[in-house]
Amino acid sequence: MTVNYESGSVWTANTQALGLELSANGRLGASPLHTALADRWPVFVSDYRQRGRGGLFAPGDVWIWRDSTPWLIGLITRETPSGAARLRYIERALLNLSTLWIQEGLHDLALVLPGEAEDRAMVEELLARAFDSSPLRINVYRDESR
Repeated sequence: MTVNYESGSVWTANTQALGLELSANGRLGASPLHTALADRWPVFVSDYRQRGRGGLFAPGDVWIWRDSTPWLIGLITRETPSGAARLRYIERALLNLSTLWIQEGLHDLALVLPGEAEDRAMVEELLARAFDSSPLRINVYRDESR
C-alpha cells in the first residue's frame, strides 16, 4: 500500500483520479471544495445532481465519473450535505473502492480525507485497513477547507 499524506490543494495534484466526498441526495455542500468542484466540472455536478435526486446513490457507494481528466470519484459518505459523514458510510465507501479499483483500471488517486475533523484518526485507520495490500497509490489531502 502506498498512502501518502499531503498538504496543499488537491486541485494541483497530478493524478489519474480525484476522490471527493459527496452526499446521497445529489446536493453539494457550500464549502470552498464543492464550490471549486462546481466551477471546474459543471457537467459532473449536473450529472451528480440528477443521479442523486433520482435516488441512485446510497451512503457507502462509490461513483466513478470518467468523462474528465482526471477522473472524478465520488465517495458517498453522507445522506445530505449538512448531515454527518458517518464512519460506517466512510468505511463502506473505502471498502467498495478497494474492490473496484482493479476492475476500473485505477492506479493513482488524490483523495480529500473524508469525514469530520474529530474522526480523522479513525478514517486514517480505515484507509490503512482497506488498502493494506493494495498497490493503488493514494495521496490523501487532509485539509481542503471544507
